Amino acid sequence: MDHHDEKSNLMESLLHHALGESSNENDARVDQVMAKIRTEEQIIDSVNRPSGTTVPRRAGWPWIAIAAGLLIALGFLPWSGTDDTAVAALSKMQMAESLPMIREYTVQLETRDAAGVIHRRVLTLYVRNREFAIRTPALFGPDEVWLGGNGDQRWIVPSRGPVMVGQAELFQRWERRREFLEVPFYSMAVLLEQMARAYELEFLSDPDASSEVLHVVATKKKNRKSLLPDNIECWSNSEHQFVHQLEGIWNRANSKQGWLTINFEFKGFPGVSESIFDHSHHHDSVRTVVDRRNSK
Repeated sequence: MDHHDEKSNLMESLLHHALGESSNENDARVDQVMAKIRTEEQIIDSVNRPSGTTVPRRAGWPWIAIAAGLLIALGFLPWSGTDDTAVAALSKMQMAESLPMIREYTVQLETRDAAGVIHRRVLTLYVRNREFAIRTPALFGPDEVWLGGNGDQRWIVPSRGPVMVGQAELFQRWERRREFLEVPFYSMAVLLEQMARAYELEFLSDPDASSEVLHVVATKKKNRKSLLPDNIECWSNSEHQFVHQLEGIWNRANSKQGWLTINFEFKGFPGVSESIFDHSHHHDSVRTVVDRRNSK
């Protein structure tokens, strides 16, 4: 996915957030605005970009200004129920996901099983835009499991047995049966898109933090049923504006099993190979690979 597609996904998610409940009429309005935005972007590219040259990733901000103008002109902004400053802060975090550097996060996950026992797990997450790779200890023994992919495809390298490769939808069914990963979401870019669509947002000003740090609190809309946390709080990196820390909480009854909390903490730029997002990086060449990308 190139940076034009990334920006389109960002603006489309903000449009859906602005309109709230999905309907054929609202979907048509979103399509209308997106068509206008893409037309304007093509005009600017043809005027400002010499033949044979490329535009830096950060050059996308004028596009956002054009999009905002169209939103206001067509009556999308301002919208009720959400702090406009928080929407702007979240959009900056989303745009920062297009940075080419691979980032490393420590992920702490807390779950409750059917017997009421609480389990805590620590995982390592590597992300770059919509690409991700997760290292997690196997449920039994000293081995580890790797999972990765992007917004459309996934792969799993278990500690033993065949490597699985397939579409995201197929793996969502497969993961529920295996249950050794228990991770509710993977790509930070996808999570931020869901926050823009399904949450009411509030911007908080931290008096003890740098003025460059963005702090957003998100509360899931009551009519939204999903696996995402009921409440999310996130802080940006002061230099690049990507997510530096994120905390999620599920409001579950004491006896109900499932995810309870999740915490992402940025650890740095690990300097790992780009192949970390490919399953072959995590197993030898003789390992059996089951490719289900064409399966129904």
